[in-house]
Amino acid sequence: MYINIKYNSIIATAAGKESEVVKLKKESTIEDLVVLLSECYGGRFKDVVFMNSGTRRYLISFIVNNTLSLPDKVLQDGDEVVFVLALGGG
Repeated sequence: MYINIKYNSIIATAAGKESEVVKLKKESTIEDLVVLLSECYGGRFKDVVFMNSGTRRYLISFIVNNTLSLPDKVLQDGDEVVFVLALGGG
């Protein structure tokens, strides 16, 4: 299946592009996608995506087809996944 990806802000810089189409196996999750992209883009991408190198605590949010989604969401062919920096404040 093919997934359309859009990257915002520093995530686009880390990936070296603002968008791309990625081929995944059926039943893949957002987390599977992130692992694949981390292997592809390496250190800088991992530094932006993960809180601590190697952990699964994300510094980004995932929006799938205009809906905020968790990493365990199963993706479907043609889905659009937007990676956005998770900001906090108060």
